[in-house]
Amino acid sequence: MLRQLVLALVLVGASTFGYTPTPSRGGLRRAQAPPATSRRTPVQTKPNSGGSAEPPQFVSAGGAVLRVPVVPKQKVTTPGSKFAISPALTDRTTVGNLIVPSIGIGTIAWTAKGDEDKMRIDAIAQRAREAGLNFFDTAERYGASPAAMIPAALAGVGLPVDSSYLGGDCESNLARWGAGATVATKFTPTPWRRSAADVLRAAEQSAARLGVQQLDLYQIHMPDIIQPFARFGGADVKDEIYWDGLAECYKRGLVKNVGVSNYGPTLLRRAQEHLARQGVPLASNQIAYNLLTRRQGSQETVDVGMELGVRTLAYYPLAMGLLTGKLSPERLRERNDLRSRDLLRYLEGGSGGTAGLIPKGGVRPLLQVCFSVDRLAFSVHRLAFSV
Repeated sequence: MLRQLVLALVLVGASTFGYTPTPSRGGLRRAQAPPATSRRTPVQTKPNSGGSAEPPQFVSAGGAVLRVPVVPKQKVTTPGSKFAISPALTDRTTVGNLIVPSIGIGTIAWTAKGDEDKMRIDAIAQRAREAGLNFFDTAERYGASPAAMIPAALAGVGLPVDSSYLGGDCESNLARWGAGATVATKFTPTPWRRSAADVLRAAEQSAARLGVQQLDLYQIHMPDIIQPFARFGGADVKDEIYWDGLAECYKRGLVKNVGVSNYGPTLLRRAQEHLARQGVPLASNQIAYNLLTRRQGSQETVDVGMELGVRTLAYYPLAMGLLTGKLSPERLRERNDLRSRDLLRYLEGGSGGTAGLIPKGGVRPLLQVCFSVDRLAFSVHRLAFSV
């Protein structure tokens, strides 16, 4: 179960791996492949004279050696315990001023439809916290039912309905599920949210639902791409307004750190520069990354993040299950949902959906290589989190 919910934070230099959304994801443009000079080649480290490993290094094509900053590991002991300490308790990293485990828990699928679901998710969250996986990522709209989103849709076309809340209940549940943990959440851009004050108000509401006075990490969920009147010449892009809202949240102490999500390299650079002019550091950019999507602008996004000192939080590290080896064309054909059809195209090839154009044979050659490596005793999951 946890395997399906992880949000990996896989470090590369000053940033983690990332991904630029494809055109089918809300109309965002696919970024070009990065120039050869921006590639990083890992260099194997050797123990120093003190017996510990030297900081990892990466060499660019131009020959420059970049040392990866190492976060000191916290010494964790359990008096009288005969059991090994969870690696998540010592394998920590930084996001802004937060010290978090290198693997976090994404909660987009934590929609509790009844008491049984709540008990199941509560047990998962408790096991995660006990193992040291105490970094949770959520959003104000996570857990929203289709019916709860109707007012938001009506407000999007200008009807006078209450649109202050997007209907998700995951934040409220995380007040219990994630008690004592680090929790990141997100603001959703919408046509009716038109001012920096709207960002501030939404942050206050998220904090109230989470039961905290200060949010650990507050992110803009995506670029302002929901433009219902764009085809009629009525586009009203409000990205800079939302960045001003993040800055106001930070200056008032409502949030400890600010971030963005699903930003490509160009918009990431603009956001960082806009916030920097106001004295506000941009802590993170959350984007999809895995072995199957590294060439869809992802490396360029990573490079820009490294240059700017912006951490990248990588979601879908196992490619929505494709890298687990548990999905087959036969199993996917039994399902009729959009995601399953997309995954089938990834496996077999074809066009349509969010997958875009996939060559015949799909990604199966890559998967075969991955699982050949797996048979050599190097887990494909470790490979997915380590590339």
